[in-house]
Amino acid sequence: MKREIVAFTSTIPVEVVFASGRAPLDLNNLFISSTKKNFFIAQAEAAGLPRNLCSWIKGIYAAALKSNVKKVIGVLEGD
Repeated sequence: MKREIVAFTSTIPVEVVFASGRAPLDLNNLFISSTKKNFFIAQAEAAGLPRNLCSWIKGIYAAALKSNVKKVIGVLEGD
C-alpha cells in the first residue's frame, strides 16, 4: 500500500509524520538538490511571486508544485 505524502517546509519532528501513517517529503531538499533551481525560481515568478521575494521561498513554492503533494506542513516561524 502506498502511503500518502506530506511535504514540509522546515525542520520538524518527522516522527509525527511517520506516526500518522504518511510519508514525509522535505521541500527544502527537493529544491536545493535540483539541477533546475533557476527554473523553479522562474516558475514561481511566472506564477506571480515578486522578483524581490526570497529565492528560497520561491524555490520551495515551485518544489511543492512539482511534487504534486496535497498536504504541506508550512513552518512560519523558527526558534
